[in-house]
Order: sequence, then C-alpha cells, then structure tokens
Amino acid sequence: MTNEKDDRIIVNDLRPMSDLMKIGDYATMVLGYTSSSKDPQIIRQASDIDVFNPDTGKFSHISVYIGWIPMPIYKPKKVNGD
Repeated sequence: MTNEKDDRIIVNDLRPMSDLMKIGDYATMVLGYTSSSKDPQIIRQASDIDVFNPDTGKFSHISVYIGWIPMPIYKPKKVNGD
C-alpha cells in the first residue's frame, strides 16, 4: 500500500520481485527498493533474472532488490478551477 503525505509517497508494502518477472514486460518501468538505500531506483525487467537501471546503465540480478512498486502517476491538483 502506498499513500501520500506532505508531497511524499509513503510505501508500506512492496511487491515481490518474482511478481515483476511474471509480468514479462520489458518496457514497464517500476521503482525498485534495495536494502542498502532509502531511495528507490527506476528499473525494468531485462531477463528472467536481471533488471536494468536506465539511470546508471547497469544490469543487476533481481536479488539486489527487495521489492518494487509501480511508478507513480503525477496528477497535480486543480487550482482555481483549472
């Protein structure tokens, strides 16, 4: 589950990496979480066991990541009836 608070996304539950591999979509970007970093990384499936990080240009084994969430969709609040 995710929610927003003070313009921040709060993640309570991560989807397992095995679920990402079952999707088999090599184009969909998601936010992957590692145990060594508080910040998520943008990744996509690269093979049955690897993911690709376009920011670093590197491939990693899925075991590097503890889970993932879908990329947030930014929908700004309407201001003044816009």
